[in-house]
Amino acid sequence: MRLTIYYLFAYFYGSIPYIYIFTYFLRKKKVSGEITEEVNMASAFHYGGLPAGLFSAAGEVSKIVILLIYGRILKLENFVIYTALLIAVIGTMYSVFLKFKGSKTKIAGETAIILTNPIAGLIIFGVWVSIITTTKKAKLASIITTLSITPIMLLLKTNLEMFLFSLAITLLFFLKKDEKK
Repeated sequence: MRLTIYYLFAYFYGSIPYIYIFTYFLRKKKVSGEITEEVNMASAFHYGGLPAGLFSAAGEVSKIVILLIYGRILKLENFVIYTALLIAVIGTMYSVFLKFKGSKTKIAGETAIILTNPIAGLIIFGVWVSIITTTKKAKLASIITTLSITPIMLLLKTNLEMFLFSLAITLLFFLKKDEKK
């Protein structure tokens, strides 16, 4: 029963559309009426301004932080915690509050990697920075960074749970990317 509640909490908390909430409350703009593409963090900053963007980013990060803390307090196994993190990412991608639409979860997935494996997170961030500064192409940097997650986990010899989580995050990102076509 405890795991069921934890997993349900992960999905519903992951589903909270902070971009919509903070843009509406801080700028009185309905993001869904102004954006035709997928809503993402760039949209929060663009339509909601700096405060809405920052609060939205904090909300997205909190999805992972709260689940990690809650999992550690309950003394849950790593596999259970990584499963909950993955469920939260799926909640962000397929939000019950947005009729099962959402974002590509870049910030939630990357936060999970950074908090559970800081060295991998720094390397992945370094890959992103080097690609974005040399090419000035955000989409290319995003794709290369996402593709680098799983090999970096292999090189760092992370535990099986972390490796499977990183592989799932990569697959989910590309699955969501293909849905737009």
